[in-house]
Formats: sequence, structure tokens, C-alpha cells
Amino acid sequence: MAGRAHLVAVNGGLGDESMTEVQRLLREAGGEEAAVAGLRECVDRLERARAAKTALAALPADELRAALRLRRADLETGTV
Repeated sequence: MAGRAHLVAVNGGLGDESMTEVQRLLREAGGEEAAVAGLRECVDRLERARAAKTALAALPADELRAALRLRRADLETGTV
């Protein structure tokens, strides 16, 4: 192995630099589960947003306009 992946020091142990690299690698490897959970959450939000857009597109125009007026009023008064 070459470069950073080569962690064994000449004396058969880990030098300070190699130990620091091993610690960094362990932290990175430990973060995988959290990264996957974060991605799942993002995908779930994206799917909900797309489903909402699809549902909104199916609404009758008058109903959608009324809902938009209510939404605008809520935003102006800070109730949302």
C-alpha cells in the first residue's frame, strides 16, 4: 500500500502521523450511518414535496386560488 493507506511505521508500530490518520479514518467510518439517515430524510422530504405538487396540480383552479389567498394571508400575518 502507498500514501496515507500505509499506516505501519518502520519500527513495526504506528507513528504519531499514522495514528492521527487512523483516528480520522475511524471517525469518518463511524459517520456513515448518520449520513445514510440524513439522505433517507432528504429523499422522504423530496417525495412528500413531489406528492404535494401532484395533488396541487389536480385541484380545480378556483380551489387552488382560494388556498393560495389563504396561504398568502397566513404568511403576511406570520401564522405560518
